[in-house]
Amino acid sequence: MTSAGWWRGTHNVMRGPVMGTGQNPVDNSPGDGIAPLPIIPLVTAGVVQPAATFSRASAATWWDGSAFRAVDPNVPRVEGGALVIERAATNTAYQSTDIGALSSSSGTITRREPFGVGSWATLTANADGSALLIGAADGMTVGETYTISCYARARTRDQIFLQGREHRYPKTIFDLAAGAILSEASEYTSTITLLGTAVFRCSIRFVADTAGSYIVALGFTAQTGDSVDFYGRQLERGPGPTSLIATGNGAATRAADVLSHAPATAGTVRLIGTDAEGTAHPAQEPLMEPVTAAVPWAAPAGRWSDIWVEVA
Repeated sequence: MTSAGWWRGTHNVMRGPVMGTGQNPVDNSPGDGIAPLPIIPLVTAGVVQPAATFSRASAATWWDGSAFRAVDPNVPRVEGGALVIERAATNTAYQSTDIGALSSSSGTITRREPFGVGSWATLTANADGSALLIGAADGMTVGETYTISCYARARTRDQIFLQGREHRYPKTIFDLAAGAILSEASEYTSTITLLGTAVFRCSIRFVADTAGSYIVALGFTAQTGDSVDFYGRQLERGPGPTSLIATGNGAATRAADVLSHAPATAGTVRLIGTDAEGTAHPAQEPLMEPVTAAVPWAAPAGRWSDIWVEVA
């Protein structure tokens, strides 16, 4: 594990293609009559460069392609060649990384192998019908937007559901074999994302309709003996799931990732990757933001492979 600390240094000015992408965002090839723009790299192939400063006031978790890993405060996370920049978030679901400690309805929970910062749990139906995992969570605020998510992988059963709102107990059903949403309650906006090795993250976004005690559940409808692996139960305020936040007997908060740059002159920052809303910004059409001399700039939330400044 890399030791904690601030990542920063003095910047270097480059001219030409953006390192890490092989792409030149501006056609400055010789003979076109246009002088190459000075370029200051901030992130290259997910790695923070000396011209940028990275900080995060808490530890965090990242997915390395096969398991979850914990990192110290102020240590960047790079997933799939992209730097992870996330807003601060609080997981109000207790025992998020030890689902084996939760209660169940019509199901038996068996703790599985150690897995990064916690352990998978197998939920096995001990009767025909619904097998649910139910655990404590801090109260919600009526009218606020929340997201419930979990990690899951099929065993003898490949369909699971998530439930957030209390009125009528609506559910979204996910197919872990096809990586698809089979049915979605009208009250929810749902997503399913493949992480690798048949592991999916499933989530529902909804507006809270009841304060205080809440029936927030995940599980499946099956016959006796059917089972599914679950991990990382998470309930957070906001429009979508952020990276896993480990909790014990209470809520826990992960601080925001902050990538900043102190520009000496005006220019334009270009970012290649995916923003927090899931919109892709490829090398041919990067996200662009202006910078002003002596005014600190901070990167927007997202997963960014390359970030650089074109000096005006």
